[in-house]
Amino acid sequence: MVSDLSSNRIVFTNGMVFADGDLKSCMVVVEAGKVTEILDADTEVGDLPTIDLQGKYLLPGAIDVHVHCRAPAAPERGDFATETRAAAAGGVTTMLEMPISKPCVNSSAILESRKKLGEDNAYVDFGLYCGPVGCDEQAIEEMVNAGAIAFKAFMVDAPPGRGDEFDGIAAANKSDLLVAFQKTAKYDIPFVIHCEDDQLLNHYIDLALKSDLSDPMVHPKSRPDIVEAVAISSAVSLAEHANRPIHIAHVSSSKGVDIIRHAIKSGVDVTGEVCLHYLEFTADVLSKAGPYAKVNPPIRFNNDQKALWEGVRDNTLTILTTDHAPFTAAEKEATWHDLVNSPPGLPSLEMLYPRSLHHALNGKWDLSKAIELVCESPAKLFNLWPRKGTISLGSDADFVVFDPKDEYVVDSSKWFTKAKDCDRVYSGLNISGRIVQTYVRGNLIYSNGEIVGEQGCG
Repeated sequence: MVSDLSSNRIVFTNGMVFADGDLKSCMVVVEAGKVTEILDADTEVGDLPTIDLQGKYLLPGAIDVHVHCRAPAAPERGDFATETRAAAAGGVTTMLEMPISKPCVNSSAILESRKKLGEDNAYVDFGLYCGPVGCDEQAIEEMVNAGAIAFKAFMVDAPPGRGDEFDGIAAANKSDLLVAFQKTAKYDIPFVIHCEDDQLLNHYIDLALKSDLSDPMVHPKSRPDIVEAVAISSAVSLAEHANRPIHIAHVSSSKGVDIIRHAIKSGVDVTGEVCLHYLEFTADVLSKAGPYAKVNPPIRFNNDQKALWEGVRDNTLTILTTDHAPFTAAEKEATWHDLVNSPPGLPSLEMLYPRSLHHALNGKWDLSKAIELVCESPAKLFNLWPRKGTISLGSDADFVVFDPKDEYVVDSSKWFTKAKDCDRVYSGLNISGRIVQTYVRGNLIYSNGEIVGEQGCG
């Protein structure tokens, strides 16, 4: 039987497709950037144009919910063009950009300006966070109406000299956070929290500054797990009081996992994410990479890593993300002697999906779990489902062609991120499987090591 297909459709054939939650042999029909049919593998399609997958997997594109591309504040570190090229190379077809920049996204006018910058330069689709802290209700409504994907707040003060970057997101005073929860409770978009308690953080940083600043362990000592745990507990209590669902960013500690797990069991509407680097590394990576492995919250210890993996397995932590944060190598290199004041962040957009799939092929979790962590759960939480995060009828044709039989060793000198020289942790890792191509709404953006899409197509 020949399916009734019009000539402007393209058919992906001869592959294993992760469609509707299952890996199966079938064909996918795309028209105008959407999935319009999923056909049995033996369906005749006549002389319609086809893309032969040659037995490879067709998977949903990944969604990275925690990205800093730096635009427009620091183009020497990264911008929408460079970092979305990196996203495409890593199979990330949608990235959600944090509001920190100059200025912070705390008004609809700033959000619209940043949206235009992304539309002119991005190679993949993107969403923009906004900062509601200290904003009046009209300003918040205008940002939501302008398309903000989520709210963001930090439970710490702005770093010295960076007040304009944090205006709208810094909530060191818990009453400020509570008011922000109350003002945003009526909106059905996530509220994402960076959980470190400001008073405790300042206490431990003061202690660290009196110690040997060149000791790699000075960083986790300056931000111990209690700093995260107290902040998560406070955020959960405030959110419950305000009847405001919240999402905890970059959970890094065993204590943090335990608090979120208990809150969920108690009926609080809270979700959590974990960053790839917390699952891949422990604090000893700081001895090798120094400032290049500094992130906030810190990469911690074996017991924390074990608890994070368990949190993923039991669905306490439902999203895997990167907190991709590019800097220049010069900025990192200058701070080997002072990890307390070293700039925090590392590049990892090109590792999120490859390492997730690597772990699926090597039994850390199955393919369904990998897709759930980087595609399905992000799409559902951030109101992108079922347009994104799935290969289903009517979904965007955001695809990754994946070869499960290939393998390679990471060489970050070939990455597309402008911060590739800042990688000292991923290069040299073995990867099972390879992302061969990335499609965004049916457009081929990345293919066999090259960016082939057009700037501004995101």
